[in-house]
Amino acid sequence: MTDIRSSPAFTIHRIDDAAFDATCEQFERHNDHIISVIDYSSAVLAREHEIDHAFTFDGRSAE
Repeated sequence: MTDIRSSPAFTIHRIDDAAFDATCEQFERHNDHIISVIDYSSAVLAREHEIDHAFTFDGRSAE
């Protein structure tokens, strides 16, 4: 993770209060989907920062 955080090839966006509120609204509005709060926050940040491609990872992909 240190390599990713220090690499100029990656930009890490941190969630602020407004983005967290938008995430919660999305999560509550679409609570019939099996999507995590993290996935919704990623979508909110991508939309907010006009991101077309994102790299994500969670431990589930290794199972």
